Amino acid sequence: MGDIENAEDTSPPVLERARLGTLTRISAGGQGVTYDAPGVQLGFAPRAVYKEYRPEVLASVDADALRALPRFLAQQPGATALRLVTASAWPCATVSDGARTVGFVMPHIPDRFYIDMTTVRGSQRRTAEFQHLLNDDDYLRQRGIPLSDADRYRLIAAVAEQLSFLHSIGVVVGDMSPKNMMFSLTPDAAVYFIDADAMRVRGATVAPQVESPGWAIPGGEELGTAATDSYKLGLLALRLLAGDQDTRDPARLPAGTPAGVVALVSQALSAAPSGRPAPSAWGPVALAAARQAATVPRGLQVPPASPLSPKPPQRGAEPAATGPAPGPTGAASRVGGPQYPAFTPRTATPAGPRVPAGAVLAGAVVVIVAVIGIAIAMTSAGGGSTASPTNYAYPSTTTHGYGTTYPTTPRTTTTTTTTTTTTAARTSENPPEKTTWCDDLRLYSVNSVTSCGFARNVYLAVDKSELPMRYTGITSPARSDRTFDMFCRYTSSTSSLVTCTGGDDAAVYIF
Repeated sequence: MGDIENAEDTSPPVLERARLGTLTRISAGGQGVTYDAPGVQLGFAPRAVYKEYRPEVLASVDADALRALPRFLAQQPGATALRLVTASAWPCATVSDGARTVGFVMPHIPDRFYIDMTTVRGSQRRTAEFQHLLNDDDYLRQRGIPLSDADRYRLIAAVAEQLSFLHSIGVVVGDMSPKNMMFSLTPDAAVYFIDADAMRVRGATVAPQVESPGWAIPGGEELGTAATDSYKLGLLALRLLAGDQDTRDPARLPAGTPAGVVALVSQALSAAPSGRPAPSAWGPVALAAARQAATVPRGLQVPPASPLSPKPPQRGAEPAATGPAPGPTGAASRVGGPQYPAFTPRTATPAGPRVPAGAVLAGAVVVIVAVIGIAIAMTSAGGGSTASPTNYAYPSTTTHGYGTTYPTTPRTTTTTTTTTTTTAARTSENPPEKTTWCDDLRLYSVNSVTSCGFARNVYLAVDKSELPMRYTGITSPARSDRTFDMFCRYTSSTSSLVTCTGGDDAAVYIF
């Protein structure tokens, strides 16, 4: 099983299938069926889902390795655990049916990783799989996916950043393909991995490593290593930039691709694993390319044919409908080119998760400890009344990793009278001179001794409604040997600028 069991023993819950609530099927795949699990509440996600392995698959599942995945999560420092469950559908507890382990619960895919896609049946809500992006510009236009070259480079950087993080804690994706990776472009470029139970953790694997068709590594190489992830990162970058589902030829990169990107793609596709660049090498190069790249979709200023001609089906959706491209929905029209529907999440959500101190769910108090908490609301067989909950908590610390202490026993629910007060509107304020903006949306900036990777983690941790607040256990991509504490407050009583200080003279400014 590798070294995943050798760390300090902790005991995440094993849940009985009958106590997951009324299961509603979401989807089915080759390994199993996924259901909504209304009887499970996760402290860091609004919904939990349950994956149940098919009976024929269970024979090849290493139950010990599966049970070790929630334990691995529980052993991580608070900020690391939070990042892991917000970057992937990580198993949080295993599920048993009698004496058999039959599956696990995990967070539902966050809302920001869905898109509204134009299909033959009109606009359809779909998971934002990377495979949709690996097509030509006509396909993207017909599907209503406005993707610029700057977006492509930012997505490459986001994938590289998450791979670098996963590798730093001993996790390898292995079967990395555009169907098990979701993307988001709002409020910034981000990636979310599903099928986390197929990942290799400290050498252990739940089932034999496999590869998706078209994403195989060179023959004879061991599957599920950091080197294979590096190869597939190069392949993803090539196909994303080329708009091609199948190419492996770096010569297919568009004219004008920066030399640094061309070099990384070529090196990543090397048959020699030792010659492939680590994911950490991609970020600076891809972000530099994004700053120089076009910020509107390719060909936007070229009038399209009308109506759009039929195209052969491409992988990622149904055959395209014929007819003119749909007009914008809720967005300002772009003059002089194809019109795209608005590309926004279904509901406005914060850039990162906000962990509540406690919540009341159908009479059951949800208790959260050390970021990752699970409460089971025990329902009757008919899905009726709710009995007292069983509360489980990972015992790594008494805080959620960002400085707020949570109770280890249910709190008494009381009725209170709320008085509404009016707070004066805050005014915008610029950060101090000699700071560096970290993102194109100008959401946060840093001083000269602070990295943008660390600033992003601070930005994700901060909840402006709870300021002032000290956030503990924040990780930095540049320092895997320690975590940092940051004290965040509004710069003044009337300013909208948040100043966070701490660490080694670090300063992060959030807008």
